[in-house]
Amino acid sequence: MNGLNVLRYMDGNSFTIDEIDSDVKIVATFDLSNPYITITPSVSLQTFCSEENLNFSEVNGLTAYIVVGYKPSAKELLLTPVIEVPAGTGVLLKGEVGATYKVPTLLNSDYSYNNALVGVLNETEVTTGYVFDELFKAVDGSAVVPTNTAYLLLPAATESGVNELKCYLTDGPSVKGDINGDGHADISDVVALVNLILGS
Repeated sequence: MNGLNVLRYMDGNSFTIDEIDSDVKIVATFDLSNPYITITPSVSLQTFCSEENLNFSEVNGLTAYIVVGYKPSAKELLLTPVIEVPAGTGVLLKGEVGATYKVPTLLNSDYSYNNALVGVLNETEVTTGYVFDELFKAVDGSAVVPTNTAYLLLPAATESGVNELKCYLTDGPSVKGDINGDGHADISDVVALVNLILGS
């Protein structure tokens, strides 16, 4: 207003002028945010990370998964689907190659997951962890993780010398109380729930 940025004087989305006794020049700038993003998979499984909060609840044919468990004897990761994905969260997407999906964005998301996938918004060089190429493969020396993807950080597997990890994708808990998706409702689900609540 009159060359002054009044954003810091706003109450919510409103700015109130007490009294106008001369001409006032007001310039309004509108931020037209996109209500959805489009995703066109180049492979049936790929890692992904978005700058936006995303809602997969009504997206047919495209599923976002997080890594919730690791089975050393099978060299296998347990992944479970999620509906709401906060900005910067690493996920594994499963969809039809070449199909275009519209994924709605959310203004806010307060979800927090106990997820072993690390989202990458800008190209990043890593020296530990696993990068995805049909399987999760251990980083040998260093690797460049592309923009808007993710890598796996699983110290227990790295320390055990596991070079490749396959993915076991679940449809979510089928047993009531089965938080970690292992098919049983037991003390491990209580631990997983506590870790989820505490964010660790």
